[in-house]
Amino acid sequence: MKEIFRKFIDGEKNNIVTAVLFLLAAFLAVQTLTGLAELRFVGSGIPAVNTISVEGVGEAVAVPDIATISFTIRFKEDTVAQAQEKTTVLVSSALAYLDDQDIADKDIKTNSYNVYPQYDYFQTTCIPGVPCRGGESKLSGYEVSQSISVKIRDLDQVGAILGGLGEMNVQNINGPNFEIDDLEKIQAEAREEAIKEAKNKAKVLARDLGVKLVRVVGFWEDNGYYGGYKALGAFDAVYAEGSDFLPEIPVGENEITTRVNITYEIR
Repeated sequence: MKEIFRKFIDGEKNNIVTAVLFLLAAFLAVQTLTGLAELRFVGSGIPAVNTISVEGVGEAVAVPDIATISFTIRFKEDTVAQAQEKTTVLVSSALAYLDDQDIADKDIKTNSYNVYPQYDYFQTTCIPGVPCRGGESKLSGYEVSQSISVKIRDLDQVGAILGGLGEMNVQNINGPNFEIDDLEKIQAEAREEAIKEAKNKAKVLARDLGVKLVRVVGFWEDNGYYGGYKALGAFDAVYAEGSDFLPEIPVGENEITTRVNITYEIR
């Protein structure tokens, strides 16, 4: 009976050992697979050691479709109220004129409204042999100014609007600045051309060096108006009824340049 019991105990021990070994083997297998999976992700983030960098330049030309002008109306009077009244009257007249030209309210914006005291400086008369004292300032009035910017979407109106504001004695007119409404679209075209040029350079360089391009590990982009402005006409005068002349403003075109730098890992 004891012999049978001993054999039973030994058999159970063997079963336990076998089960433990099986579980250990399974655990090690899982750990190995997990480690390999992690290695794949970790390895992909290792900084590239061998690289080459190439530059590409792309250009896109577009005709501006928006013009922006600005003007400042200012008056100086003895009191703030008087200066404000005169400024408001002329500003209201200018805004009414712009409304008659079908300029939308959303395209008219006040950039600033300022009220400043004005002073006259008087120098003290010097007495022979006595050092001159400093001069003194006396309040001479107040200046009120309002600066307005206008976005003109119909470029054929630019010259007429500038002339119309001038007839109203609106001074301090600046512009026009010609812009592209959907600038991102034009920049994307230039970027696409620049990337294509950089890729072609990389392929040629890799072939000459006897290496292979593995992946892109760096990218840099710079947008700008390197090409500048090209006029499509000359500044002339257009005579119109009710005015001696109206300025003719050539729109021209903007040449947008994008530069990219691409870094490749090689092997």
